Amino acid sequence: MTPVSLYELAVLLPLGLIPLLVTLYAAVALYREVRGTPSEHALWGALALSASYLLLKALLGQRLPLNLGAWLGTSWGILVTLLFAEELKRALRRLGEAVNPERLFGGAPRLSQRVMEEVLRATETLSRRSTGALIVVRQRADLSTFVRQGVRLDAEVSAELLYALFISDRDNHLHDGAALIEGERLTRASTYLPMSRALTLNQRLGTRHRAALGLSEETDALVVVVSEERGSVSLAYAGRLEEDLDPTALRRRLQAFVSGERASGLDERA
Repeated sequence: MTPVSLYELAVLLPLGLIPLLVTLYAAVALYREVRGTPSEHALWGALALSASYLLLKALLGQRLPLNLGAWLGTSWGILVTLLFAEELKRALRRLGEAVNPERLFGGAPRLSQRVMEEVLRATETLSRRSTGALIVVRQRADLSTFVRQGVRLDAEVSAELLYALFISDRDNHLHDGAALIEGERLTRASTYLPMSRALTLNQRLGTRHRAALGLSEETDALVVVVSEERGSVSLAYAGRLEEDLDPTALRRRLQAFVSGERASGLDERA
């Protein structure tokens, strides 16, 4: 066997590590997507089957039928595709967001300082009066696939308008659902969001929080939630929900997005 030169080692080793790192990233991303959902149990079951096969192979060696290994490999691919289709799509979407040229090489943040101030003012009033609210701030991801129905608007974002949308009254049909902010405009009201399937979500939290978490699992949108029961304020982002934020903490979180940074503590799932 010809010895490998230092030059070849320096060139080939990084190239060989790339597939390993991509596979590892995909595995970790998939686990983060399924953790706390019904699919987590299926994942552990699939891993248990794989471990059983590897144990049999170690014990039986050449006596293990070759077609069994091929059958298990094919079955594993089908199983992953069927059981984790949605989770795989979310993991690939997050990978795409991570390598998006707009994100890698800069680009204006979706949340402006002026819009942030209006959202903070509205949230403070809504919280003080225990008026339930769901405010979505679009960033880079297209939300048209996930934001359904509702009433189309095209208005300048203001605290007064946001508060008026969520006043609970039998004659105000816009207070249910979410308000959507895109750039400097309030574009939709009374719109519905996908519900999270997370099993770890606190049972005392209602549909607003589950909807906020559901959209944040699918996109990079920021979702501010005001509880109707307690008047508490929560922020959902990247599949995480941070509860009971006071005005100072909420301002600090949102300011991170205004400056083009991710909110500290909300980047990864707990």
